[in-house]
Amino acid sequence: MDAIFSRQFESREAAKAACSAVAKQEGFALAIRNKKPPGSDNPTYLLLRCSKGGAYRDQRNETVHESKRRNNTHSLKSECPFQINIKLKHEGPWAVAPSRSSGPHNHPFTPAATHSKYLAELIAAHRDQIIHFYNCGLRPFLIASHLRGLSQDDPDLAGISSQHIRNALALYRAEELAGRTPIEFLYGQLKDSSLGFFFRDTRDQEGRLTGLFIAPRSGIELWRRFWSILLLDCTYKTNRFKMPLLNVCGSTSERKTFSVASIFLSGEAEPQYRWALQCLLELAAEEGIPMPRVIVTDRELALMNALISFPELRLVIHLLCRWHVNKNVLAQSKKHFPKATRDERNRVIRAPEFTAFLKEWHALINAPDEASYDQQLQAFMLKRGSSRGRKRSSYIALIVIVTLGTRRPLL
Repeated sequence: MDAIFSRQFESREAAKAACSAVAKQEGFALAIRNKKPPGSDNPTYLLLRCSKGGAYRDQRNETVHESKRRNNTHSLKSECPFQINIKLKHEGPWAVAPSRSSGPHNHPFTPAATHSKYLAELIAAHRDQIIHFYNCGLRPFLIASHLRGLSQDDPDLAGISSQHIRNALALYRAEELAGRTPIEFLYGQLKDSSLGFFFRDTRDQEGRLTGLFIAPRSGIELWRRFWSILLLDCTYKTNRFKMPLLNVCGSTSERKTFSVASIFLSGEAEPQYRWALQCLLELAAEEGIPMPRVIVTDRELALMNALISFPELRLVIHLLCRWHVNKNVLAQSKKHFPKATRDERNRVIRAPEFTAFLKEWHALINAPDEASYDQQLQAFMLKRGSSRGRKRSSYIALIVIVTLGTRRPLL
């Protein structure tokens, strides 16, 4: 720091920047300890000290129950005595000088990436990029991995961890909320006409939210172009309120799916599904989108009953999702066959009997038309029903076939 003591600076910020640059190069960081006048936005005197200066202050409260008490923590403070002054001279320029109470550092110097101040500056410099990646769906550890990959251009990026990214995102979310609750922020976004959301909600007698239908403008425009197929799937455990989430998706001509609407429900009964479908019909009517030709669902009986309760949807072909059917058949039938083994390369090898069963099953559900389906069904039941050793598995397969509820090919 000796070289900087002989220099003069035109502004306070220039002096601070020069001191920080030298400190970063030498391996320590500076923090403001005091300024004069106190609390002024335009001080004429700054006292900077090493970031490791001062003593550790224990934040634990012994009166709090041990189950809620803070864990033992450690501090980077080492009571380092190093201090410098930045002050405005009477002649006009700013000068830097060591403080009268200053002393040499009592700790080893470390790279800039180990100091929270420089890490915060580094994160702030890449803040927009981090937020962009997060909004694109990347998880924090992937964002951190990407930034570490840029360490050839900036070696300090090698110290970025996923926790640093999570902290930056938490700060970003707090800034966006601006003191509002998450639900207040959500409604602020939904009611912003420039964003173009279509939404509906329903509440109970106490005003609590029991259903929320959200359709983004991007999904609506894609649905307008590709309206012939809709896929409805209800997922669970998607939020801390344990509200089921009904996803409504469309399919492009290239078989790529897109989200039309996301619907939070209070339950999985038929009334909730009818409300969700009513909102979907209102959206289609408001946007002038034709009724779909095909609707694909899993075997959710409440949803299936809700579909046929609307006259507008009675002529729409309803198919069951082949992926869900295959998943259920695989889970229910594999326990009635010999267990799978592993070869020398640790690959799973199914029993030949189970492989033959699945091959016949896939031939059945992949039938191109009803005539082929009936023919494959008769052959399947004739073969499986005549084998005593496969009685239980053929019974399961029969139950699945009966519960499909359709003779049309599956999607």
